Amino acid sequence: MSSPPAPPPSGTVADVLAQAPPAEHSPTLIDDVRADIDEGLARALHGWDRPGPTLRITKRRAEVTERCPAQLLADADGVELSAPIVLGHLLDAAMSVLSMSVAAPYTSSWFHELARTVSVGDDEIARFLNRLDGPAESDLRNRTETRAAGLKSVLGDITALPSVAQDSIAVPFDTADVVLTGRIDLSIAAERRALVEVKSGKMHRSLYAELDHYALIDGLRNRRPADLVIGITLDPEPIVHSFPIDAAMVQRAAARVVRAAERLRAVDEAVLGQRWPPTSPGGHCSWCPLADRCPDISDVDRAAAEDRTWADAAEDGEELEPW
Repeated sequence: MSSPPAPPPSGTVADVLAQAPPAEHSPTLIDDVRADIDEGLARALHGWDRPGPTLRITKRRAEVTERCPAQLLADADGVELSAPIVLGHLLDAAMSVLSMSVAAPYTSSWFHELARTVSVGDDEIARFLNRLDGPAESDLRNRTETRAAGLKSVLGDITALPSVAQDSIAVPFDTADVVLTGRIDLSIAAERRALVEVKSGKMHRSLYAELDHYALIDGLRNRRPADLVIGITLDPEPIVHSFPIDAAMVQRAAARVVRAAERLRAVDEAVLGQRWPPTSPGGHCSWCPLADRCPDISDVDRAAAEDRTWADAAEDGEELEPW
C-alpha cells in the first residue's frame, strides 16, 4: 500500500498548532467507521475457535500482519532489548519532560536524566543500561543527547497546552470480543487537538500507518476525530511532519484492523494445523528472524538475514509490543 503524499515539513509543533485550520468531519464519521469495523470483524472471526477470550489488535500487530503475517511468530518469541529500542524509551521520556517544562533537561546531561527516569519503572531497561560500557554507552549517550536536543528544538513551547504523555488507549468491540490498543507519545488538547509521535530515525512508510492507527483509536475513544496527527523524525535532522485527519485516514486504519483480524486468524489456524503461516515476501525478508525456516524466502535474503537480528530491524525508537 502506497504512503499518502507528505505535506511540506513544518517548523515546530507549537507553530503547527497555532496555524492549523479547524478540521471538518462528518458528524457520523466515527459511528460509520465503528459500524464498518463491527461488520468486518464479525465476518473475519465467524466460526474461529480462537485460543483466548479477547483478541488484542495493537498497532504493532496491524503493522506486522500488513507486512507479512508469518512474522508474528517472531514477535511471539519476544525481543531482547537493544540500543535502538532503549533509545526509543529514552526519547519517550524526553517527550514527557518537554511537554511540562521548556527548561529541560534539569541537569547538564539529557542521557543521565532520562536514563534515571526510565530505569525507575523498568528493571529490564535498568539492567541493560547498567551493563553498557565503553563505545556502546558512548554511542547511546551521544544519540540520546543529539536527538533529545533536536526534539526540544522542534516542539516549541507547548507547556501551557493541556496534554497527556504516553496516552494509552483501549477501544473494545464487545460483540466480536476484540480490543484495539495503542499508546500515543503525546496527545494535545489545545484549540486544535493533535496526536504526536516521535521517531529517532527517518520518515518511513510505517509511520504513516501508525499515525492512521492513532487517529482511528483516538477518534473511537472520543467519538470524534482529532484535528491532526504529527510525526517528528530526528535523523538526520529534526523535522515536524503534520497531517490533517480526514475520513480517508480513519477509513484506511479501520480496513487495516479488519485485515489484521483476518490474518491473525490465518496464522493461528496454520499453526494449529502444523502448516507454515501465510507469507508476503519482500525486502523485509532480509532481516526476518524466521529466514532460516521460511519456505518462501529467497537465498539472497536468507543470507542477508544471517547478519542481522530482529531487534536491529526495529525502526529506531520503535518498541516491540508483546504478543
